[in-house]
Amino acid sequence: MTYLTYSDYIYNTDSISYTCIHWTGSKIDNDSVKKSSLFIPVQIKGIDKKLFMQLDLGANISLLYGKTLNSFEQLDSLLKTKHKTYKAKHYMQDVLIEINQGTSIKANQIRILNNFGSEFIDTSFVVIGTLGYDIIGDQKLIIDYKNDRIALTKTIPVELENKLTYISNVDLEKFPIILPFILNGKKVRLLYDTGSSLFPLITGTNRLNKYAKHQSVDTIFGLSSWGKISKTYKVKDAARLKLGDFDFGNIDVYGNKDLNRLKLMGKYLYGFTGNVNFDKMIVVIDRKDNKFGLIN
Repeated sequence: MTYLTYSDYIYNTDSISYTCIHWTGSKIDNDSVKKSSLFIPVQIKGIDKKLFMQLDLGANISLLYGKTLNSFEQLDSLLKTKHKTYKAKHYMQDVLIEINQGTSIKANQIRILNNFGSEFIDTSFVVIGTLGYDIIGDQKLIIDYKNDRIALTKTIPVELENKLTYISNVDLEKFPIILPFILNGKKVRLLYDTGSSLFPLITGTNRLNKYAKHQSVDTIFGLSSWGKISKTYKVKDAARLKLGDFDFGNIDVYGNKDLNRLKLMGKYLYGFTGNVNFDKMIVVIDRKDNKFGLIN
């Protein structure tokens, strides 16, 4: 299913306007991870605050967080005109989100997730919601991991296009984004999820145990996804991973029991891959033309 959350993409300049990525870190056991979650600064018309939204292409639709919205006193009048309920689901209508001075996107309506966000606002870092897969629409999304920035654009500049290597047999016209990897010499399909920064590959615990062989399996506690905390396991340097001509070398493989029977919208998936594999690369996602390009 293709989601049409955004009805208009407004570009104020012919050149590409980039937005700086704001990374947050985390700690897993004794290891510190500098790039745990990917956020971008935004402005929402009617809210006089500096805001951030997580870029999560593993989410099919964009969302606003109800608890955070309710903490803004100035939203009273805005919500009265733009906040509606459809079959017990809450939405905000006609939302204009400014990605940067050169790029804005207009949403017909965005779902409000009532139980998400925080009633206690850190004014230096206000996370108002999630930008999902639907942000791409018929545009091109550039994620420049090399320079920690992203951009939406109608067309890819020739100088960038000439450097791109496109991956064959991708599947990203409809949610989710599926990429064809080679894992230890075998073809597998992984979901590309920018909300899974920690994982070069996460799959079910059954598969993880196959890779462990005589290696120890480490247990990681406290990993949270959409409010659910689950136990996750890891085997270091367990598998060799490739995507087209790009070789990521031996990677850590993670496992979660919830992924032992992984099926999503009828597509068989081997697991998920996140931002960590593409660090220091440039990724170009063209949903309309079903293209996924990389620059090393």
